[in-house]
Amino acid sequence: MIDRMEIVQLQTDMAHRRTKREAVWRYLTDHMGEWVDAHVFTHPSIGGSEGLRRLREIRASLPPYWRIEMRRKPGPNGERFHERQYRLARTDNPSAKDCG
Repeated sequence: MIDRMEIVQLQTDMAHRRTKREAVWRYLTDHMGEWVDAHVFTHPSIGGSEGLRRLREIRASLPPYWRIEMRRKPGPNGERFHERQYRLARTDNPSAKDCG
């Protein structure tokens, strides 16, 4: 049986996850159309250690005509780094797949 303290802790955890997901969403919308390095979403003030999971949750719940695109980070000489970048974009084709 779950006691009162466990319920309070569960509610606190859920509020924290919701707040961090909202911070990731705010960052995406504030930088709409800009490529953002993946590590930015794991910064404690944005998404925390689970920032990329929160980004995937947002991606899965986006309405039609919106998408989060992904690509490998380009280098100064045209090479592609292993690190990923993401951006929020509006599309005229709601079935368009993420690039990357």
